[in-house]
Amino acid sequence: MKLNTYSFNFNDEIQAKFDLNSFFKSLVVDVFTNNWDSYHGNGRNFYLYENPKDNKFYWIPYQTASMYFQKYGKAPKHQLFVTSDFDLSEFTAHKYGVAFKFKPVFDTRIFKSKKRTFNFDFVELRSGIYDRSNGLQAFFVSIGLAFKFDSVEKSIK
Repeated sequence: MKLNTYSFNFNDEIQAKFDLNSFFKSLVVDVFTNNWDSYHGNGRNFYLYENPKDNKFYWIPYQTASMYFQKYGKAPKHQLFVTSDFDLSEFTAHKYGVAFKFKPVFDTRIFKSKKRTFNFDFVELRSGIYDRSNGLQAFFVSIGLAFKFDSVEKSIK
């Protein structure tokens, strides 16, 4: 008696519906150029395009790092990845900020059970100003709180 006889080859199935070549080319470039503003960096800035001619999905990166910026229609034909967010290219932007972090040196236990303690770890206050040459200005403030669980060590009697 054979169990689980359904023949399913994941590699064949994924290649039938998804152009892996476009995905891996983009991934390799993003990793080697340390493009943090990409799918591998933070899970954004890509499109999936379904081509009606072959019913496959194609990976299309967009808003890649500024190293890819070219004026519209001026990128060399051999360059695989190009962005031309020309509406933003005329602006200059500056961001200034400051942060304060407080981490107590004393015991900050909030709750204790038989196996774990719940402790306050630190508080951080961040503020900043964003200023762009077209008049856009922003001021922001954020507070970060961190807590941690520690296991309670058994005391030797």
